[in-house]
Amino acid sequence: MKSLQDLIATNEGWLVARVLAYAKRHGYTGYSSTLEQPWRESICGFSEPMLEVLERQTDRPLELTAGADYAQEPIAAFAVIEARLHRERGVPIEMFLGLCKYYRQAYLDLVVEQGYATEDQERYRLFIERFFDHVEIAFCSEWLAVGDVEQLEETQAKNRELTNEKNKYLTIFESLSDPVILVDDRGQVENLNLAAAALFSQSPIPGQGYYAKHDYPLLERQLDGLIEQGAQPESFERSLETAHGRRDFVVKTRRLLDISEKFVGRVLILSDVTEYKRARYEADAANRTKSAFLATMSHEIRTPITGILGIGRLLQEDSLAQRQSDYVAALVSSGEVLLALVNDVLDYSKIEAGAVAVEEGEFDLRDMAEQVIGIVATAAANKGLAISTHIEDTVPNRLRGDHPKIRRILLNLLTNAVKFTPAGSVTLSVSLRESAVRYAVADTGIGISQGVRHTLFKPFMQPTAATEANPAGGAGLGLAICKRLATAIGAELSYETQEGEGSTFWLDAPLVRAEGDATLRPEPVKAPDLPALRVLLVEDNEVNRLVTEGFLSNHGHSVTVVETGEAAVAAMTDAGVDLVLMDVRMRGMGGLNAIRAIRSMSDPVAASVPILVLTADLATTEEESCFEAGADGVLEKPFDPSSLNRAISRCLVKARGRSTGRAASPNGSDVILDRSVILEHSEQLGEARTRRIVETFCASAPDTLDAIRQAAGSGDLARLSDLAHSLKSAAGNVGLVRLRHTASGLEKAAGAAEQAGMAEALDAIQDDVDRSVAALRESAAADLVK
Repeated sequence: MKSLQDLIATNEGWLVARVLAYAKRHGYTGYSSTLEQPWRESICGFSEPMLEVLERQTDRPLELTAGADYAQEPIAAFAVIEARLHRERGVPIEMFLGLCKYYRQAYLDLVVEQGYATEDQERYRLFIERFFDHVEIAFCSEWLAVGDVEQLEETQAKNRELTNEKNKYLTIFESLSDPVILVDDRGQVENLNLAAAALFSQSPIPGQGYYAKHDYPLLERQLDGLIEQGAQPESFERSLETAHGRRDFVVKTRRLLDISEKFVGRVLILSDVTEYKRARYEADAANRTKSAFLATMSHEIRTPITGILGIGRLLQEDSLAQRQSDYVAALVSSGEVLLALVNDVLDYSKIEAGAVAVEEGEFDLRDMAEQVIGIVATAAANKGLAISTHIEDTVPNRLRGDHPKIRRILLNLLTNAVKFTPAGSVTLSVSLRESAVRYAVADTGIGISQGVRHTLFKPFMQPTAATEANPAGGAGLGLAICKRLATAIGAELSYETQEGEGSTFWLDAPLVRAEGDATLRPEPVKAPDLPALRVLLVEDNEVNRLVTEGFLSNHGHSVTVVETGEAAVAAMTDAGVDLVLMDVRMRGMGGLNAIRAIRSMSDPVAASVPILVLTADLATTEEESCFEAGADGVLEKPFDPSSLNRAISRCLVKARGRSTGRAASPNGSDVILDRSVILEHSEQLGEARTRRIVETFCASAPDTLDAIRQAAGSGDLARLSDLAHSLKSAAGNVGLVRLRHTASGLEKAAGAAEQAGMAEALDAIQDDVDRSVAALRESAAADLVK
């Protein structure tokens, strides 16, 4: 009977469920285990001997023979033991035998539901009937062999054993250091341990909740909220009033594991995190203090270095005697080394202080590559090195990630490559590696000797060969910083090298495409020659004013200089300005507040003037904050004339076509479309590709809106938040300011389960999508040539 054998062997779970269903229906679970495992062991106890018989026996069924000793048969051993245990616990034979009949029924049901041929089904049924006949005769025989006195003694001994078992687990329950509360299905306290009683009672006693059924009004007043909040999540944080004052707890909750459904309720475990939260707050405050100190030090140290380098570069643009030119070149070179050293020390201090946070955002890969190559290009040219970039066509143009840290790592790697390459070339390449973007910096330099490779990523370690090749070897922090930053963003930094032949360092960063990116390949665009501009320079440092004004004047721009944010706002009303260069840290009104004030001016021309932020500490002055305030670009100090020109060019392109039809509110939410985004796409990507981006958004936005409605209707807040994030990102990529603001509000409200915020955003989003699509199509028709 091979088919029956296979059927029983592969349906253990089905048999458990069927027997349990019968037991619940007919009241047997009130006297049985609350956990599934004992029921499963019972099925195994019947199935294993049944399978052994099927393995050695032909189609002939078991027989019932007069005079046979069924209690000694191996197939009945499990049932005999179980019968003895139930008898010891005082279970009557009729109850045990009745439940056994439903085990028999479950096996018969399994056979019937397979739809076997009539002949096979009858053979299988007869086998199961005879098997259970043997089992039942065996345990009845064993049960009745024990007299009443012996049964009473067995029951008394078993009761003592069960009482000791109960007391053991009750003692364990009372000894737990975490407060534990058992709540029934009506929300009433059924029991709680000593630790819980100590929280909600002035005079706790061990076992009080079990034996005395003491009232706990302080707990009961707060219990409904705990049960309601714990209905869905298995862990949440809650502040509770206790006998010792208000305390903060992490509450872990779960329904009781009772498949018999005798005990229906929840168990609540409280973990006191009051002191932890206080310590965390103090640590966070200390870190904020460290961050503020480091930001100040960064600004204060970099500012004079910026002045030194700026004056040196201004002198380089003058006609100097050869000896004077050499002196100035040495001055600039030493200033650059000093700046790199200061950057490394300050950055490493920030990392050690925990002041570096991961900042996700979208960025243009090729633009970033151009920036870092541009920074080291002069140093490479001075050494006669060929420096190049190779980005594979399969790499998306726009990515999402912590691009300031990626840029910092690449800049360090490129700087090292140029520093330790006497002759030859340095190449930055970007490719895809499964789920990662690989940034690789390869050089033909001196390589790294075997003996020092183990110290490569350790702080303050300088390989001897490197130091000899370059006496100004730095603090030995560059690669240590790169390693820490790579770990922070979930990337991997590694290398391969051949002594005397060069090295390749690569960073494998997670591949996350920007929303709406179509992997479009932009054509290289040469920065346009700048016209003579009327520039308002807002800078409170005298040397920095002198340097920046010199750079601008040398390129034909007229410059008006002010030293405060208040003076900058006033200057916007006095004379025409084509461009504002805005410092961030100033006395009185700071740079970001000055930008906001300019953007809110009633004069639409003044309110839309391009603004480029200049900062000595880009890591602290978040780019996102600058852009949210209304800036069109950000440039880190110190900078050289070419970097300044490139930044101004990008800023002008960004500001071109800015909507002036309506006055922008501080958060920009009243502006439907920032046309400069489409114009910039057109210049960078070409009009045909930009039109494809616009058409893709217009076609997909209604579908996204439908999905948002469905998620909101079904209460799927995680899905709603993801959809809102996707719409926010896509809207930002095509310059839809108002829709991006609305989608951002919906994302935040869904993430925090704020019903009022979600309702407000959902009411507005339909109209915003319709108006945004119409404005986008109108802009594309006007700005893009067909």
